[in-house]
Amino acid sequence: MADIHVPVLGVTGTNDNCYYLDRFMRTLSNIQPTPDLLLRPNLDHKIDEIAKHALYEWLDIQLKGTLRRPPTLQVFRSQATSSGLRLFVYPGGQAGVARAEICYGATGRNGLGWTNRVWETVRCVPDEQRSWWSAEFTPPTQVTYAFATVYFTNGSVLSTPVHSVARLECGGRVYPVDLPLMINSPLRIEARLFAQLTGAQFTDGPQPGVVTLTRGDKQAVLEARKLGDLRFVKVREATESLGGKVKWDPSGRTGIEF
Repeated sequence: MADIHVPVLGVTGTNDNCYYLDRFMRTLSNIQPTPDLLLRPNLDHKIDEIAKHALYEWLDIQLKGTLRRPPTLQVFRSQATSSGLRLFVYPGGQAGVARAEICYGATGRNGLGWTNRVWETVRCVPDEQRSWWSAEFTPPTQVTYAFATVYFTNGSVLSTPVHSVARLECGGRVYPVDLPLMINSPLRIEARLFAQLTGAQFTDGPQPGVVTLTRGDKQAVLEARKLGDLRFVKVREATESLGGKVKWDPSGRTGIEF
């Protein structure tokens, strides 16, 4: 993969049973320049007519130079709302935007794998300048996978990489947590989110299934207890090791203060 130095478009269905989505994303991450991406929700080892037409348009742009500034997806970001998350995407390039959507899927449920996840789709609305396109949804699980897909007026269709997103409370405030990668280990997903929330540095080890968080001169070691949401790690112990305090409310949500 490191020897590839030409434009690449990666196309796949989210539920491909021959090339799991997380492996597909890892493969593309090893190619430079960063490949363009098109994800089709809930499709197995196939692509649909939308993807076929988008592929032909992408080839025309790359081989014939039909657009001086090809379509791009420049920024993907998240915002916590009173009841969920709002995700934003910023398309760029010469072509206009016809529509955009956010696709999201649950994580952490028993029996839920790459091939049987149901991806939900919500339509985006543009801001007044039609620069940022966004949609709000209620995450089905503490950590949720999400990506944006934009449909351009010239027939191009592009998706962002899949992100791990969450909505967490800390010190009486609600924060969005957004990681631009898919992590197969629930411990590493949760620990990275916890590290981002607490401002700690994240490292793997010292043993398999263990991660270490460092905040200033303090450290916390987290071990996996079960598959599930953030409560499966030793949140209270880890927070106190980093010099903070944990507060729980009746709904089971975690508040962290330093």
